[in-house]
Amino acid sequence: MAGIKHGGYLKKTAKAVLLILAAAIAAGMLVSKRRNDVWGAYFSGLPKQVGTGLADEDVVYYILRQTHEPLFRCDDGENYTSRVLKSWKRSIDSSRYEFCPDENKKFDSDNAFSAGLLAQELEKTTRRYAPSFSIGTKNGCVTVTFNESRRGYLDFLSRYRNAPTRRRNGVVEDGLGEYYVKSLGDQEIVLMRKSPVKRGYNKIIIYESPDSKKDFRIGEISDVNRISSQLVPGAALKKSISFENIPLQSAFLVITSSDAALRNILYNCMDISGFRQTFSPGSGKFYDIRTILPIGVPGGNPGHPPQSCDRRVLGAKFPHRTVVLANLKKDGQTGVKDFAEAFFRKTGIRLQVRDYDAPELVDTLFSHPHPYDMVMIWASVVQPEYDTFFEDILKKGGLVDYDMPKLDAIYRAMRKQDEEQTRTVMAVRIAEGLEDEHAVLPLYQEVEHFYYPAKIKNLSVGRGFTEYPEVADFRW
Repeated sequence: MAGIKHGGYLKKTAKAVLLILAAAIAAGMLVSKRRNDVWGAYFSGLPKQVGTGLADEDVVYYILRQTHEPLFRCDDGENYTSRVLKSWKRSIDSSRYEFCPDENKKFDSDNAFSAGLLAQELEKTTRRYAPSFSIGTKNGCVTVTFNESRRGYLDFLSRYRNAPTRRRNGVVEDGLGEYYVKSLGDQEIVLMRKSPVKRGYNKIIIYESPDSKKDFRIGEISDVNRISSQLVPGAALKKSISFENIPLQSAFLVITSSDAALRNILYNCMDISGFRQTFSPGSGKFYDIRTILPIGVPGGNPGHPPQSCDRRVLGAKFPHRTVVLANLKKDGQTGVKDFAEAFFRKTGIRLQVRDYDAPELVDTLFSHPHPYDMVMIWASVVQPEYDTFFEDILKKGGLVDYDMPKLDAIYRAMRKQDEEQTRTVMAVRIAEGLEDEHAVLPLYQEVEHFYYPAKIKNLSVGRGFTEYPEVADFRW
């Protein structure tokens, strides 16, 4: 593992205290405490970088929830609060905002939060929100002024991709959260608490997913919710409590091929139910979804995407054509051969299933041309925003090997739109446009069980808790 130096949070300790600690460790007195204050989590595919620009990536977002703090929260969906501002206000027409930073908050030991640093951050991030604005500082506060009403600005500032951040080096950024990244490696990522606490988690270790149950770290993992349940032995859940939840997550098939006629057949003739049973055998309860947008995100609805595998669609012949499906290999995937044979009988196209482990698949997602024609993707959010579902599909060099300029133009316009109803209408247009392009085939939205340690005394299930817990808040 590659270590990353961090300038702070190491304190000088008296020799007498060191001797006491050494004696306690030798006697085994601190073993249970050291185990108790470490939060372990499994993920499939660890990132090589951690920063707000990667907030749409699942593992990075999980880390940012610990290391960063956006200027605002909207935990109840209506009211904005802040953990990093002493005070704030806005004009009646929402064209002028004033933010007063809490200078007790720190990025690291050398960089405290200040009006100067906040002004720099807002200068950078606000450019992604509006083309015209001005920023000023006075009496330890920062003002942002627009030439028109900007009611969506606080929502924009509540997103982790726009959270205050300081680049430490080429791979890691520091935020105003309770933890910092101590080390970043291929098999584990270590976060340390800036100011240790009693009866709380002072260290977080994020491990690469085990290959099988026998490799599971019994007694070291607090969060098993980001890997397949088939990799979790029953013993790991004995001291856990569970919650049933419908995450804001959708599973869908991205058709990467630039051949429009081929995409038409793959989209219309793919058996969604058979695909789900074959390649997601661990899925229990689920909802059928009409588009890429899951239920719970404005514009997302239950139902089936329109498919019509008729003679008109099958008129485009592909003699001896073989298409490649990238498959994230899971235990229990039986019937793959039968599924491929059924697809061949239906379309005359041979389906080759190419297995990948998680790190290998992640490395291919943005390589061009893709070494496959289809890949299954899961997109998940905590706040019901749209970027996670559209950005990587529509951007150049993204998940597909072709451009969709009309949809991309709608998406760029949507991101600048403040009115929620208008944003929703535009998002539905994009989602339906992806169907028309035969770029994305919605598969399902799963109802999941989440497990957390029963010893936590202040476990409160709220908005977005189950998918991305804030470990710093937990006490026992």
